[in-house]
Amino acid sequence: MIRKPDLSWKLILFRVRFRGGVWFLLYSLDLSKNKLTREIPEEIFILKKLSKLLLLGNSLSGKVPKSVGNCQSLVRLRLGENQLSGPIPREIGQLPNLVFLDFYTNHFSGVLPHELGNITVLELLDVHNNHITDEIPPELGELVNLEQLDLSQNGFTGQLPLSFGNFSYLNKLILNNNLLTGSIPSSIKNLQKLTLLDLSSNGLSGKIPPESITSLTVSLDLSTNRFQGEIPESINGLTQLQPLDLSHNSFHGKILILSSLTSLTSLNVSYNNFTGPIPSTPFFRTLTPKSFIQK
Repeated sequence: MIRKPDLSWKLILFRVRFRGGVWFLLYSLDLSKNKLTREIPEEIFILKKLSKLLLLGNSLSGKVPKSVGNCQSLVRLRLGENQLSGPIPREIGQLPNLVFLDFYTNHFSGVLPHELGNITVLELLDVHNNHITDEIPPELGELVNLEQLDLSQNGFTGQLPLSFGNFSYLNKLILNNNLLTGSIPSSIKNLQKLTLLDLSSNGLSGKIPPESITSLTVSLDLSTNRFQGEIPESINGLTQLQPLDLSHNSFHGKILILSSLTSLTSLNVSYNNFTGPIPSTPFFRTLTPKSFIQK
């Protein structure tokens, strides 16, 4: 079986178009960082056995062909770090075996197709750093095997879908730098494997649901939103949390509660309405005053 050929784009197309034969048995094609240009040719998706298509870090442009939906053997489709544009084709929702899908750092626009919710085996969805707009489709909640979701640095609007509570295997939820509003839905408490939560630089408001952060062991970033209220006592249990950023909100109360976070590597609670003394633990003594500047 042919595995990961080191061939030019033109030669591969020649083989697929005119030679056929063993090329139709190709299961893995990795042309990442090969300075490929122009559009992705539709002919690639007639390879019925193809399970891995990796084109990361090239200069591909144009739209992703709708014929991608014909390549139903695909398990990994990785097109990040290119110059692809147009909408993400809804035909991707016809790929029942897809586990990895990343289109990050391109120029995709339009809406995120709700048909992605059909890919129930998907474990990673990464479309960060594009120009995708409108609301996050609630159908994403059907992705019950999802482990990482990164929709950051786009133009998503509206509220966080209640259906996100279905992500029982999710460990990373990254939604920073969008236009999201509303509060953190209570259904987030169902994400018992969540270790990293980044909702920074949105327009989110309300209080932090106490039960929504109990599993975080890596990072919590809620900065540059409109959150208010006190820091919930449940944060005491986050003894493995490392970076914590609550800056540029309207939180109030005392920060002594944070003294129990013994694994912190960075902390920013500036530009809120906190009062009272700063904890005197060794970690807090290493911080500069700018971490505590209030409004």
